Amino acid sequence: MKNFKINKNIILHLAIILVLYLLCIFIKDTGSGMTLLLMIIPSGVAINSILYGLKLQKIDIIYVIACAVLFIPFVFIVLNESALIYSAIYSAIALLFNAIGTSISKK
Repeated sequence: MKNFKINKNIILHLAIILVLYLLCIFIKDTGSGMTLLLMIIPSGVAINSILYGLKLQKIDIIYVIACAVLFIPFVFIVLNESALIYSAIYSAIALLFNAIGTSISKK
């Protein structure tokens, strides 16, 4: 029987879940919602993606897709369908900064 190994990157996966869900709880009105959706959450995704790229030393498409997929339930529960574009934006940010972290780690 194989030993069950906990994913080494579980902390970074939990961090992206916290960024996407915990910060969205603080949306009270349109101003705070726009600030979180346009500035704070993308910054959290970018920082987490750089750390992920530095640690893994390769671009992980599963992580990039997870950034998009994890935000979709929150869109339908709290926001509305017009916020689905943020899912693609966060995924693009994750891909870009994951690549930056990977290139930094290879130097």
